Amino acid sequence: GSIDTVVLAFPDMQGRLQGKRFAAGFFLDEVLEHGTEGCNYLLAVDTEMQTVDGYAMSSWEHGYGDFGMVPDPATLRPVPWHEGTALLIADLAWHDGSPVVAAPRQILRRQLDR
Repeated sequence: GSIDTVVLAFPDMQGRLQGKRFAAGFFLDEVLEHGTEGCNYLLAVDTEMQTVDGYAMSSWEHGYGDFGMVPDPATLRPVPWHEGTALLIADLAWHDGSPVVAAPRQILRRQLDR
């Protein structure tokens, strides 16, 4: 079948996928090349979606900002349990292009590079 929906997601600190759902046409026209934004709050919550203290990048005192969600085309996969849906994993980057070092994919990348 054809793909009509694309989910762009990233693993949070508990390994759950967090992200956004797009119409396939919009994803191809806009998001694939330019990415999208997500709130860094999603990296600073527990499984109950309650904020966790101790994150330098975000807190109630310092605020919650956005980061870029950069699609990794190599991760494109169909979602078998959602007909017409594809999934891509995103790398997270700050607006200056630098990686979000606390993001689980960045932590894994650093470990693999050791």
